[in-house]
Amino acid sequence: MTPAGVSHCFRPGTSDCLYFAGRHVGEKHGYVKSVWVVDPVIVASYVSHWTCYRELKLTMKRRVLPGFATTLAAVTAVSCGSSMASPPVSQGTRGPVAYVVSLGAGTVTPILVRTGRAGPPIRVGVHPSAIAVTPNGRAAYVVNTGSGSVTPIRTATDRAGRPIRVGPRPGAIVMAPDGKTAYVADAGTGTVVAVSTATNTAGRRVYVGRSPSEMVITPNGKMLYVLSPAAGTVTPVSTRNMVSRRPIKVAGSPSAIAVTPNGKTVYVTSPGTAGRGMVTPIRTAGDIAERPVSVGPDNGTGPSSVTITPDSRIAYAINTGAGTVTPIVTSSQRARRPIRVGDTPFTATVSPDGKLLYVINYVSQTVTPVVIATGRAGSPIKAGHGPLLAAFTPDGSSAYVIDYGYPKSAPGTPGNTVTPINVAKGTPGKPIRVGEYPFAIAIIP
Repeated sequence: MTPAGVSHCFRPGTSDCLYFAGRHVGEKHGYVKSVWVVDPVIVASYVSHWTCYRELKLTMKRRVLPGFATTLAAVTAVSCGSSMASPPVSQGTRGPVAYVVSLGAGTVTPILVRTGRAGPPIRVGVHPSAIAVTPNGRAAYVVNTGSGSVTPIRTATDRAGRPIRVGPRPGAIVMAPDGKTAYVADAGTGTVVAVSTATNTAGRRVYVGRSPSEMVITPNGKMLYVLSPAAGTVTPVSTRNMVSRRPIKVAGSPSAIAVTPNGKTVYVTSPGTAGRGMVTPIRTAGDIAERPVSVGPDNGTGPSSVTITPDSRIAYAINTGAGTVTPIVTSSQRARRPIRVGDTPFTATVSPDGKLLYVINYVSQTVTPVVIATGRAGSPIKAGHGPLLAAFTPDGSSAYVIDYGYPKSAPGTPGNTVTPINVAKGTPGKPIRVGEYPFAIAIIP
């Protein structure tokens, strides 16, 4: 999963460009179309930096929406979960638990999937923005962008451990397949640091280019591929000795990255020419960038993300500006006809069985299900004020959609909920209240 698009900012380091979870997707109705849920603390802390966050990066131009003029001191950790007297929802063997990271509240809310009940919020650091869990589900690691740390959480007790210092502006995190190491990208130093999950300490660090925003790890755990939009490169890193290889130059200004489950190809999205987005395949055998694949009109912004099926056969480019999703056949690197979805899609996720693609439409406030076998889009499913991304439960029966909020009906309308969706019926359930500005989610078995 999956928040970037630094290159689309108007003038980095000026009042014309505010940085927060999002991506510039073009003008509409007098303001930037993705007008968005500005987190005032991130704006106050990082407006002078050219930085980007995993999954979504939203930009405004010369207009601050009402409700977002909060000062740094005024943004407090607000929790809307259950009473603190409640027991941790993940205690014992109760089945899958969803962990929801709330950027504004500085908390992680555990939700017991079986009952839909939210447990007491877990206090982490300032502006948590990403989460990764160990394969055995025993620990979660939360990146605190505002406090330069990673907070480990023991899922058996839902208690946070001592924060691990990793750098001034950490963002992306990935977990090694063996669960022994978490890798964290720090935009402040342009490095990736290895964190031992056995000792919860930061280890070796490697330089990967200016302001790394996203990264992926190959299924065998041997290589990291780190995206640096500011440099226009992807840097391969050997995890065995934390040594970087020659950066791979990619087309345009790259904004998102994904790796196929078979580990053979890395896909990088970027704006193209004449308003057509591009996806650049990189062969991991030799680290060679192939000819970019045109994925159709996208108002010059480029795809916001790319999602790949479990069998590695199809990569989906999410064309935010065009409101479409373009399938790419990975064996031939050819794009099929774009599939119309909703307004301003940002992210998508594939069901565990590989049969269904859920596309999250931020402005439409919906989820569009797409049948992968036929490429047909189903009826949109309502999912809050500003759905950001979704995660399927391990059995694929439900999907949890986090609602960041969106100033459509009322400027500054917060979401602060997670909407469960019954996949078989295609219907949303009752929203579950979480902390302010939910931004990331992970589900453990």
